[in-house]
Amino acid sequence: MAGGADHEYGVGLEGGLEKIEGGGGDGGAADTWLESGWMVVERRGAAQRGIGTSARFEVRGEVLRRLLAGEEMCDVVDELSGDTDVRSKGGMMGTITNGALPRDECYRHGLLFAFAPFVSPPQYWE
Repeated sequence: MAGGADHEYGVGLEGGLEKIEGGGGDGGAADTWLESGWMVVERRGAAQRGIGTSARFEVRGEVLRRLLAGEEMCDVVDELSGDTDVRSKGGMMGTITNGALPRDECYRHGLLFAFAPFVSPPQYWE
């Protein structure tokens, strides 16, 4: 952890794609791809961890093709939206919701869920 021993928690955040096999939703066998953020919180010196996720959205078409080919989400969204540095703004989440639900707000919910084992009664986690 940066900063040394004065930190009680370690927090990790990362976004990514998740494939739901045969989850095409139309009764067919097509796969569905969802993008979301994952959050993990660990307490120093304790065998306790919390995991949460952000809101999710389906990724398909040109965006999916380019991500599966190895491009970064930020580069794809910048190019398709005509904007620059979308990742520092609302991310793709903000872009596709016309600003109504930016990435930081989606990630906030996941982070609150990741902290839940530390702030709620232990009977939910034992």
